[in-house]
Amino acid sequence: MELMTSWEKKGFEKGIEEGIGKGFERGIEKGIEKGLIKVAKQMLAEGYTIKEICKLTGITEEDIIKMKEELEK
Repeated sequence: MELMTSWEKKGFEKGIEEGIGKGFERGIEKGIEKGLIKVAKQMLAEGYTIKEICKLTGITEEDIIKMKEELEK
């Protein structure tokens, strides 16, 4: 069995820290995205125009149209 040198251990630990940080950031981004989609769907239900929803949420017009079509089914 080969032991890690102190440099290898530090590199390994740094890699794990960076991986956890990136995963955390990705999770936050996904949560924000889900929240915006929920708000956009509520805005559609309340009668906001597609342009208003795009402006306020930053979601593309194409994606809002898809949401609208799903809600109308």
